[in-house]
Amino acid sequence: MIMAGFEGTAVTPQTEDMIRNRHIGGLILFGRNYENPVQLLRLIRDLQTLALSTTLRQPLFISVDQEGGRVARLKKPFTDYPPVCCLGAAGSEDLAYRFGKALARELKSVGVNKD
Repeated sequence: MIMAGFEGTAVTPQTEDMIRNRHIGGLILFGRNYENPVQLLRLIRDLQTLALSTTLRQPLFISVDQEGGRVARLKKPFTDYPPVCCLGAAGSEDLAYRFGKALARELKSVGVNKD
């Protein structure tokens, strides 16, 4: 599967070409793709609608580097988590689990079809 980054906060002709003609399997989101959660949800829905309208009719795998600390592509109002090295230093499996669950819940809020 090919994953690609793209420019802009909306579907562009170049992004459409990657999905429709080059049949990429997924896209990775960066800060350049993000303005706010509402825009991000709209962008993801538009990308998935486009992917499902192609001859392959397959949804895209959408990813984002949102680990915490310096590696956080989605800024406010998303939570500014500490670096994951802090989890290791804490030595708590329970804390790591709760961190992962909270981060997943937050990201799921913009990736789930709410229709």
